[in-house]
Amino acid sequence: MEAGRDEFLTDDPIAEIQAQAEMLSESGLVVAVNMRGGSTPPESFAAVARTIGPDIVYEIDAHCRQAPMIAAGCGEALLHDTGRLEETVRALKAEQVTVSVKIRAGVADDDRVLARRLWQAGADILHIDLMDFGHTKLRQMRNACPLVLIANNSITSFSVVKDMLAHGADMVSLARHADPATLASLDEKLAAYADETGWYNAPKQLCRGGDIRSLTFCCMPVKNCPPLIPTLEHLDISRNEFISVKLDGVKNTLLEGGGENTCFGSLAWCCKSSTPPACSAIWL
Repeated sequence: MEAGRDEFLTDDPIAEIQAQAEMLSESGLVVAVNMRGGSTPPESFAAVARTIGPDIVYEIDAHCRQAPMIAAGCGEALLHDTGRLEETVRALKAEQVTVSVKIRAGVADDDRVLARRLWQAGADILHIDLMDFGHTKLRQMRNACPLVLIANNSITSFSVVKDMLAHGADMVSLARHADPATLASLDEKLAAYADETGWYNAPKQLCRGGDIRSLTFCCMPVKNCPPLIPTLEHLDISRNEFISVKLDGVKNTLLEGGGENTCFGSLAWCCKSSTPPACSAIWL
């Protein structure tokens, strides 16, 4: 109230959340609620989920950096008390709901460790305010966990959206630029991009700074490729195991063949189509 923000004040927060969720229940949208809790135990988060049910996404706010929020032990304070944050994730997940955690990159001691611990605690989504880090932090967290990643902060154009998607984001979120014109433009361009490429958030190739998913586009490891071989060693995957995974993955599909028109006789070893100069075999 003192900060002039009275829109969050209600005599019955759970009833208010439930009423707003019901208003959107027929919209066809995925509804999510961002929750902040300080001194209250994780059980209070679970109580909200228990009352409203599994039809919405429950997001734990470990992001807000306003001094009163931090003093109350919520928001960014949870990034310095990750045990309590993990406990809250587990409490929510016990209610069989979808759990998101919004964080601010660069606050925890190691964002990669944080991502893994939240994944192991049961989180489904990691909503990341990347601040000034851009896709560097995003790539690190993509390589650390299989969670759905939402990139946030300075998403102002489709070129920025593509950059985030190519480095590990599954989705992006807008704040200050979430006006109808910007949202409509991004939606139109992203839909067209998805129709054109088929894999809307395909990673950059490994040799161009791509995340771990870019192993999809790597060649057969017959040479000591500088980015590929160290990556396989870090993952404790032998060259033969990598070859088997790639070939088994395309077995009995249209990608299995290729003959003399492709490298190593299979489309499994083709590079990303957007990489110049694109191999003519992928267009056959």
